[in-house]
Amino acid sequence: MFTNRALGCVLVLTVIASGAASAQTLDFSWAARTGVTYSDNVTRSAGSGVDSVAAVAGLQVDGLRQKGRLRFDVTGQLDYYHYLQNSIDGEVIGSARGMTSYDIIPERLDWALEGSFDQQRNNLLLPAAPGNREEVLVLSTGPTWRARFGDAFAAVIRARYSDASYSGQSLDNNTASVNVTLERQLSARSAIGLGGSYSDVSYDTNSPFAIAGTKRQEYFATGRLASARTDVNVELGYANLDSGFAKTSDPLLRARVTRRISPFLSARLEASQQYPTTENALNSLAPVGITGDRAALSSTPRKQQSGSLGLTYVRPRTTIDLAFVTNREETVFGTPGTRKTNGVRGSLSRSLTPRSRATVSAQYLRDDYPLAFADSKETILGAEYSLAFGAKLSVDGQVQVRNRRADLVAGSGDEFTAGIFLRYGRVNARSAVNLPGR
Repeated sequence: MFTNRALGCVLVLTVIASGAASAQTLDFSWAARTGVTYSDNVTRSAGSGVDSVAAVAGLQVDGLRQKGRLRFDVTGQLDYYHYLQNSIDGEVIGSARGMTSYDIIPERLDWALEGSFDQQRNNLLLPAAPGNREEVLVLSTGPTWRARFGDAFAAVIRARYSDASYSGQSLDNNTASVNVTLERQLSARSAIGLGGSYSDVSYDTNSPFAIAGTKRQEYFATGRLASARTDVNVELGYANLDSGFAKTSDPLLRARVTRRISPFLSARLEASQQYPTTENALNSLAPVGITGDRAALSSTPRKQQSGSLGLTYVRPRTTIDLAFVTNREETVFGTPGTRKTNGVRGSLSRSLTPRSRATVSAQYLRDDYPLAFADSKETILGAEYSLAFGAKLSVDGQVQVRNRRADLVAGSGDEFTAGIFLRYGRVNARSAVNLPGR
């Protein structure tokens, strides 16, 4: 675990350092904040909970470079909460994604390094709270080789080794994979083709799934179509999963569509059906974060059906973001298990004056566990006001109300939180379909 954490830190530092060295071609922003929060039920338990004040310090980054020999994409926010209630240990809350690739031979051979840091609940039947969060660190690396045959045809071979580490549960696993695609170029940004992939997943010897290492094969048609306002990426085919003592197969779908409807309005649609591996978790469609985390099933051989739909409206003073996310996971081998998650979120942000901005948000999330008879529904309402003093310094005030009701009484609880923060820096964060956390 120590080695993986160290590699994760190296990944983030590499991306940030590369951005600092290439600021003229990079959209990179960051912000640091410190402040205090109050919660009337920090454990989010049923009945009268434990109230506490917490001191908070955090960092948010967002950087993107899509051209040049060195490319990268990083986004994330991490906050450390030090609770003044002595019975509650301090903790880090947040998530981060990072990717960097370097062209060893321009347009022919590159090497990529990717990583993600997320948190999920140890006990998915209880709310996210101190003592019920664990860290999930995923790292992936490997080369991509491209070769052209004439003016229209190209072959792409992509190899990856991925590793997933869990801080609380014995679910550590790694994946070795190779993906081969033969494409026909339709234009500079569009192509169609045929492909296949092979993945070998193994588990740590202490994992209860250690004997259930699996091999996955995929066969698919692929299409990348782009126009001035629309981008479409689709993989459609068939997938097989073999655990050594049992086999299964299903249709395969991975699709992503983005559309700029007007100069101010854009839409995004994603859908998938697959047997995901550690590498797929880096770009999972499942809700990610504290509120809508990935299921504990996510480390086991399973079938996943996911979808998301989002709309973003951006004007000089107003931003509106709407999103719907759905996810279903079902274990394929071993003990039956199913988790269904549906969530909807909306936020409105408005500049009131050149120095002040207000944001209101609402979120509804439903978790269903048909075999456990332990469904839950959670509603979150929030508001934030920011007052700037100069280009980078601001004071932020936040309030949030949570209501969670579950079939198991221990999973229910209400919470009111309020906080005030001093922030330095500005982040041009990109909109995301994933439901927000804390």
